[in-house]
Amino acid sequence: MAKLSSLDKYRLILPILEREVSMVRVSQSESIPIRTLRYWIKQFSEKGLAGLLRAKRKDSGNSRILTRELTELIQGLALQKPPLTISAIHRKIVILAKRSKVKPPSYLTVYSMVRKTAPALLTLAQEGGKAYQQKYELIYRRECSTSNEIWQCDHTELDIYIVDATGKERKPWLTTIIDITAGPLPASFYHQMHQVL
Repeated sequence: MAKLSSLDKYRLILPILEREVSMVRVSQSESIPIRTLRYWIKQFSEKGLAGLLRAKRKDSGNSRILTRELTELIQGLALQKPPLTISAIHRKIVILAKRSKVKPPSYLTVYSMVRKTAPALLTLAQEGGKAYQQKYELIYRRECSTSNEIWQCDHTELDIYIVDATGKERKPWLTTIIDITAGPLPASFYHQMHQVL
């Protein structure tokens, strides 16, 4: 039976509540057990539409197959550097489970646990902080397709002294402006820039 919303359940039990149709007929036509219909009617009479909401499991999101210790071990092994294959993690977990006299998890269970690990956490653990920053901490990354679409500029004071036209010593400023293009700049551009400088 497909999961029904509280409104769908209400529509099914409403004719029963208004005595338009028997519970047996609804049960047969909708392939819903009479026991389930009785439960819905009881819940509706006690709590209204809220009683027809699907109850969330208390252990939702947690594995009912693995102990907490085995779950933490799988996650810890998944974060090791260099990264282990899921087969290697499964073999280690089976050995540890047997030592602890616990039923070892299947490969599929270990696989799903490793896949649930946050990709950002895996990148940080296995590739380091720099890879994590490049992949996840860039606020805005943009590429251009033509020249003159994006320019980058930097302006800094150099740690040297020069004598200007009036004879005074001054620190010069270096200004760099770069056109970020989709590909390398043609050699003629560099030749023209050399002539300007």
